[in-house]
Amino acid sequence: MGERRPRIPASVRRAVTAIEELSRYLSMDALQKYYSTAESLLANSQSQSLKTRLGQCARRVLAAELASIKAGAELSTGTPLLVSPGFSLDAEVLRYEGSLIRKALEDSGGSVTRAARLLGVTHQGLAFILNGRHRDLLSIRTPVKKRRRSIIRPH
Repeated sequence: MGERRPRIPASVRRAVTAIEELSRYLSMDALQKYYSTAESLLANSQSQSLKTRLGQCARRVLAAELASIKAGAELSTGTPLLVSPGFSLDAEVLRYEGSLIRKALEDSGGSVTRAARLLGVTHQGLAFILNGRHRDLLSIRTPVKKRRRSIIRPH
């Protein structure tokens, strides 16, 4: 028999669809509300495709927030950001990603595995991101524990 797909609550589907289809027409507050709703309801979900869609939604919300900043608005945190001619979306996304990873690592006591669960990625994926793009955050993580050698195999 085929594997049963997890049932996705209608409220999650509505929130993700609203962001995907209406992001150009919704206010920043509404977008963030829809995203927060979907993110909290998907925290324990096993649906990888829906988590992928949620990640794409996060990028849309960030793009909308950056567009509003460029138009002269303020960040949702209330701090003004001046967009200079050297503004880089990639740099802003990298900065935002770093702040999310920092918060997850702090909330998990430095455990990469627990932080990865909070972020919805694998611990190998988060370790790769830390070692590649966010080396400055390596000091927050707990030390890597070496696995014991097998007692069965000859050394």
